[in-house]
Amino acid sequence: MQNQNVPPILYKYYSPSSWKNVFKSWTMRFSPPEDLNDPFEAQLAAEGFLSTKELKRYINEIISTSNFISEKHDNTKTRKEKRKALKNYRKELEHKIRHRANCGTIGKDIQNDLSECARKNFGLLCLSENTNNNNEDTSNILMWSHYAYYHKEFMIGIDTNKLIEHIKSLCTNNLSIRFHKIKYTINRKRKLISNYTHSIDVFLEKSDQWEYEKEWRSIIVLDKNYLDFPWKNIFSRGKEIKGIFEISKDCITSVTFGAMMKDSHIKAKCRHIRSQLGCEHIELKRMRLHDTDYSLIRESIPEDFFKNINKKKVNIQPLINPHIMK
Repeated sequence: MQNQNVPPILYKYYSPSSWKNVFKSWTMRFSPPEDLNDPFEAQLAAEGFLSTKELKRYINEIISTSNFISEKHDNTKTRKEKRKALKNYRKELEHKIRHRANCGTIGKDIQNDLSECARKNFGLLCLSENTNNNNEDTSNILMWSHYAYYHKEFMIGIDTNKLIEHIKSLCTNNLSIRFHKIKYTINRKRKLISNYTHSIDVFLEKSDQWEYEKEWRSIIVLDKNYLDFPWKNIFSRGKEIKGIFEISKDCITSVTFGAMMKDSHIKAKCRHIRSQLGCEHIELKRMRLHDTDYSLIRESIPEDFFKNINKKKVNIQPLINPHIMK
């Protein structure tokens, strides 16, 4: 089950080419961070390479195997001189190791390698709360502008519990997966590189400039050798499109069309949905510009708006008898 704080319905906005992917192929995608529009996605901001505990253990190993052992047994030095020499040796080692690991090429190379691995081998399913001030029918103007082709395309509502259960049912592994809320911050949080290997925080923190998205994410490993998952084999221009999977129709609760979509397109898409079995529960809605405010209104679409109704032609009689004009 989901965390109780996860909204029961989350939303996803789509571009013009995505209609066939959702409502013909019935697929969604866990996108690798490298394919998303934020260049900081999964980019590690490490403050160091070794923790204090790891550094101490490493220094002890070096001292125990170095020539310093023979110096400890040098009878020409007093105990105080030996302690001072050991202290200075530790200090010198710590300085060299920290400089090499944190400031030198080792730490930077490992940081870059881990970032590249995270950006290529993990998939993110990104959804939005879509609401402003907890008003369910007030949509996010910027989201429609940025992700739904300037309000000309569509948005779907997703039952988060059903989607997670569906994803788990596709996997033969004991998959632990859920939605996480994105944390928006002014500054990038820095961690030791060794701590990043046990954390998913790198996928869940973004600049506060993205806060308007009100995003929730689910994270999955895309590596086929690690996770036995029925990914769709899709290729575009010779490149594999990772992270595409089939969804169940009952995961989709609604489809909403943008305020600038033409009526003829809305009608065609509504008919397409209603023509498919198992789609009777999907609510059909559209956005409308508010008459006086800078806001959008979400309205239900009546069935007779898009149904093919044969209307009889009405012969309009002329108001003036043409014989009178002779």
